[in-house]
Amino acid sequence: MTLEEQIMERGTIRDKQHVLLRLVEKKFGTLDDDNRQRVLDNRDKDKLDNAIDLILDADSVDEVLSPLK
Repeated sequence: MTLEEQIMERGTIRDKQHVLLRLVEKKFGTLDDDNRQRVLDNRDKDKLDNAIDLILDADSVDEVLSPLK
């Protein structure tokens, strides 16, 4: 992977993290520090996408963030 691809990858991951945080907080309110850090520490695009997909049907923050374990 080239440096440019690595930079783009990091940007994509950061964008997914911020989308997830925004959606979770919009639906459930402010996240506690542990859950916020759990999102920000995750670097797996597929897991972040899975969590984003759960937001519409989830009944709790834990349910949304379950793919990040």
